[in-house]
This record gives sequence, C-alpha cells and structure tokens, in this order.
Amino acid sequence: MVMLTNERQYRSTQAHVRRFEELLRRLTDGSGRVDDVDPRLRQAEISAVSRMPSRLRAQLRREYRGLRSGRKSRVRVDFIENLPRTLIAARISSGMTAAELARRVGATERPIERYEATEYAGASLARIQEIAQVINGEPSENGPTRTNSTAAKGHRAPRPVRRARRSVARRKPVAVR
Repeated sequence: MVMLTNERQYRSTQAHVRRFEELLRRLTDGSGRVDDVDPRLRQAEISAVSRMPSRLRAQLRREYRGLRSGRKSRVRVDFIENLPRTLIAARISSGMTAAELARRVGATERPIERYEATEYAGASLARIQEIAQVINGEPSENGPTRTNSTAAKGHRAPRPVRRARRSVARRKPVAVR
C-alpha cells in the first residue's frame, strides 16, 4: 500500500473506507444486485470488497494515526531504501506539516509534497540532508535557502520561455514619432 503523507490523503482514505462499506452493504443486502451475474463472481466481488475497509483502517491506524499521535516518535533508518519513508514518517510524528517543513527549508509546500509523493526521487542529497536536519529539530546550516530560479539551479528555461525570448529578441524596433 502507498504511505499516507498528509492530512488530505488521510481524509481521502477515510472517505474510501466509507464508500467501500456502503458498496459492501449494497452487495450483501441485494439492493445493487444484477440478476444475470454468476453467483461465484458475485461472491468473489463481495470477498474482495469486504477486505478493503479493514485494510484501509489498519493503514490509517498503524501508520498515520500512530505517527500523528507521537507514539512513534523515534524513527530509525536501517537501509538507504527506507530513507524516503523514514523522512516522511519522522515529519509526521514530529507534528510538522509539509507547509511547515517547506517554510523551514525556504521552499514552497508544492516541492515538499512532490518529494514525498515520489519518495524523494527528484531531491538532491544536499536537499535531503537539509530536510533531515530540519525534521530532527536542528537548524539548517545555511538557513532557509530558496533557489527557485532556473538560472540559480543551473538549468535552462523551459522551451516555451526560450522561444518567447527569441521571438522578442528578433522583433524590429518600432520607431516612435
């Protein structure tokens, strides 16, 4: 299962639990019944749907609620593959939101959410170290840094921007009378 990384995903998962419970109720009481379905197929569907609410509830209870309550306050990294999930779990257990983490490292919330959604696949090692320091309560060595401009990152501007710059550069000056 995918790790829950924020309150929005937590609420969405709760809504999915309610939807699965409602679907299961309709399947078992016959209100959503289609008569031309093979009984074995119907039983397989009921069996599959009946497992989902309990699995989702267990994920909510074990992972997210346990971390948010602070019961799992110390998180340890055994293998480098576990580092992304460990960072997410440590942030949640410290009570820090993605927005708060972003503010402390000098970024916006969106990149932090993207890092967590991709399990830090696009983050540099320096950024991961900075995030780990902030999560552990240590101040960032450089303070909040913000390098959102493409020039500061050493990247070229996106293609549409480069095209727009070229077209502006090619225009002939207009004489003003």
